[in-house]
Amino acid sequence: MNQRNNFLLFDGFCVLCSYFVRKLIKRYGNLLQLVPAQSPKGQELLKEMGLPAQLPNEVILFYNNQVYTGPSAIIVLMRNGGGLWKYTGKLADCMPRFFTKWLYRLVARYRYVIFGRRTSCFLG
Repeated sequence: MNQRNNFLLFDGFCVLCSYFVRKLIKRYGNLLQLVPAQSPKGQELLKEMGLPAQLPNEVILFYNNQVYTGPSAIIVLMRNGGGLWKYTGKLADCMPRFFTKWLYRLVARYRYVIFGRRTSCFLG
């Protein structure tokens, strides 16, 4: 796998996102580059993709030359993470797409209220 083609843009200030990223580090190691969207590198990648520099309200995954966003990105990461993650990802993939999008958007909208907000990214 080429690291340049495998990266995840995420909200570095979100406590929930940071927790998930820590799990990804254990699961994927150096196979997946994790980039806070607020970082200079994150801003550069957003610009390269033609996206606004403002913080996206969902994760963006580039994995094996494919682009995934929001719940699709999470499901791809879980399905390819091995172990129980693989089966959890398969189960989530069987759920109706409208439901996973709705649930993802609900959590994304209230993530700071429910889980809190960091003052800086732990990767920074």
